[in-house]
Amino acid sequence: MTGLTSLLLAVVAAWVLGWLKTGNASWLRDEKFTGNGAVFEIVRAAVTLLGVMGIAIGGALAYRRQRLGEDQFDLAQRQHKDVIARDRRDHEREVVSRLRDRFTIAAGQLGDGALAVRVAGVYAMANLADEWLIRAEGNALDRHEAQACVDVLCAYMRLPELGGGGQREDPGRTEVGVVPPDGEPAALGFVRDAEIRRTIIRVLVRHVRPEAPISWSELDFDFSGVHFDGFFDFSDARFSGQSLSFRGATFAEGLVTFDGAHFACSSVSFRDASLAAGDVSFDRAVFSSAQVAFIGAAFAGGRVSFSGAILDGGELTFRRSTLTGGVVSLSNAKLRGGKLSFNRAKLASGRLVFVGTTFEGARVSFNRARFECGEVSFSDAAFMAGSVTFHETEISFSMWIICNGATFNGGTLSFLGARFEGGGVTFAKARGQGPWPQGPWLGDVLPTRWPQSEPQPSARD
Repeated sequence: MTGLTSLLLAVVAAWVLGWLKTGNASWLRDEKFTGNGAVFEIVRAAVTLLGVMGIAIGGALAYRRQRLGEDQFDLAQRQHKDVIARDRRDHEREVVSRLRDRFTIAAGQLGDGALAVRVAGVYAMANLADEWLIRAEGNALDRHEAQACVDVLCAYMRLPELGGGGQREDPGRTEVGVVPPDGEPAALGFVRDAEIRRTIIRVLVRHVRPEAPISWSELDFDFSGVHFDGFFDFSDARFSGQSLSFRGATFAEGLVTFDGAHFACSSVSFRDASLAAGDVSFDRAVFSSAQVAFIGAAFAGGRVSFSGAILDGGELTFRRSTLTGGVVSLSNAKLRGGKLSFNRAKLASGRLVFVGTTFEGARVSFNRARFECGEVSFSDAAFMAGSVTFHETEISFSMWIICNGATFNGGTLSFLGARFEGGGVTFAKARGQGPWPQGPWLGDVLPTRWPQSEPQPSARD
């Protein structure tokens, strides 16, 4: 288009010059036009103007053609991107639909009567959770889908266990029992159901340990009402989700261990749990701002151990719990802030052990607790900061609080307001720079034991 315009302008310019030379422009022969070469100056100016106009017109046409080309290219690009986005959405819907179909299949496998199919269902559900988490980068919906897979596995743990005939032991529950195949021995149903539960725990724990390639640590776990009978290993696990619940769980026999585990989750609940003969161990565990609750728990035997554990903020509470046997031990634990509460707890027998425990700023309270029989030992404990209080605590019968060999270099240990109706407190070989424990004894000198009239307690750690 630009070349055609220039050609037309050149033709016009040639015609003007030819016309001038052939003499057809008589009006130009006038002297006022032809004098001193004025006509050629006029022609040259006209040709120059025409050339400039041609260039301007050509540039404008070229710019318009470029804009039209760019607009067409942009339109093609947008259409291409729309096609790609639509294809991706279709593919995404197809993938999500396929994953949800697999969820339905895996859930069905968990309810199958054959052991091998149920085990396959456990691993299928776990693999599905992994796939959702791989997709979950910045996508809360995919994380929610992964949580649903874990919830199903935890829900299986909460089902009543199979009895000898293959039916669930609790007839009042609405869940459908898993019936063993024809010809299977009656007692084998229970064994097989226990194997599924152990498989679920192994799969869950493998995903919350530091070496897990795909971590479930930020997910929630609900074992409310689960019956633990045997060995279950949660050692070295990492929990940083919103909740880990063993509310109402029963620990009949065996051991559930959280040794070396790290708890950074908002809530860890053993509320209303029952420990009849089983042991729960949190040895060397670390609690970072976690709320760990044994509220209303019943300890009729067994042992709950926090030996060597670290409480770094947060709260560990045994409020309104009942100890009628067994041991709750925080031996050699380090309480570096946060709260430890036994408020309104009842110790009818058994022992609370704080041997070698270091109190570095925690607030420990036994306020309004009731101690009837047994022992609370602070032997060789170190009180460096914070407070331990027994305000309005009832101490009766043969109950003793032992602080033998304890070190007092800060913080407070207070029995002000405590009611001693039997038993007492011992401070044999206590040392440090104070402040000394406060209590109903008179004077500034810490007694070896109080009251003096009570018999010496047995020396146990």
